[in-house]
Amino acid sequence: MAEEIFWEITTPEHAEAQRNCQQWLLARGIERMPMPEHLRSKREAFGYPTDEADIPLL
Repeated sequence: MAEEIFWEITTPEHAEAQRNCQQWLLARGIERMPMPEHLRSKREAFGYPTDEADIPLL
């Protein structure tokens, strides 16, 4: 689930909730893990960046 919180594509109306979840995980020492291949493929299919360095935290 944490992988989706860090890497999943979101909509503008859900961006704040995703950002809050990311901050909650980071505050508890749960760092961003490598992007799973299924999310990389999904991001690529929708034209979103797939290089982890190009995807900032929200």
